[in-house]
Amino acid sequence: MLNDYTPADVSGVGNNCLFQSVSVALYGSEKYYVQLRVRAAIEVAIHRQWYDTTHGDYCAPFKDEPCIVVPNYGDLCRVSE
Repeated sequence: MLNDYTPADVSGVGNNCLFQSVSVALYGSEKYYVQLRVRAAIEVAIHRQWYDTTHGDYCAPFKDEPCIVVPNYGDLCRVSE
């Protein structure tokens, strides 16, 4: 694996390590992690039917996958229902 890939170090402060890692993979720098995090939040907010298991049109491709646990949408978005 190390012949094809190079390990990268990210600062991993708080809950941002995933977005920092993606930023390094996509752009070669951690500095875009906030933009990626905001885009992920917008995706979840705009496409509720993909992320809310109680939505009438819930159609996520992983809805029948028992290994994937989807959080409560209200908790995910911190919205009051």
